[in-house]
Amino acid sequence: MPQPYPAHLFPEITVDTAAALEQRTECVARGMAAIAQHSMAESMVSNVLTAMLHADPGPAAAIYGTIRNGKLQRDALMAVADELLPEDDRKLFDKVLGLLQSSARGRDQLAHSLWAVDPKFAEAVILVRPDQMWRFSAEEQRLNGKGGPTLEEAEKMQQDMRAACTVWNVQDMLDVRTRGVRAFAGLIAFGQLLKSKSEVEAAESRQTLDNLFVQASART
Repeated sequence: MPQPYPAHLFPEITVDTAAALEQRTECVARGMAAIAQHSMAESMVSNVLTAMLHADPGPAAAIYGTIRNGKLQRDALMAVADELLPEDDRKLFDKVLGLLQSSARGRDQLAHSLWAVDPKFAEAVILVRPDQMWRFSAEEQRLNGKGGPTLEEAEKMQQDMRAACTVWNVQDMLDVRTRGVRAFAGLIAFGQLLKSKSEVEAAESRQTLDNLFVQASART
């Protein structure tokens, strides 16, 4: 799990993707793999939709594909599930989507943050909330305009910078990718469950899903 920036250290971050790639190569590579794995998982959602719709799912799948808002996509998907799935499978589908949401949260942190390096963390990258960078710049200009910050103001800026940063090592990146792998496998297994032609096939898919849910709960 990524760690907050330590309160006793002075942030020396350099926001530079090229520097991160050159100096923290494995960490960046693992992070990119995690982002790519979530995209693989998302691609399986339309397959589940197809399995739910059975006959001629093409038109509905095409409509679903034009919805770009994530919440609206989920609402549309759940409307289909409510209409077509028995109650037990509907509850199971909620849990499968929970795996996807967990993967999405990790992917969003990686994809929507600024990547930085800090010499005090030679094996990790520092992810910075992008909405805070303009605040830091504006505050720095304001303080310099009045002749420089007081000690209290400088300490406050350091605290705010620490609060905007998290420290990610290789294992943290691998953990996010693992979430994507579980989501990918869960969606495949649920699609196979919907397509199963015997109780034996259905039981195998359910067992796969149960194993994934146990693994996921063990990591929380």
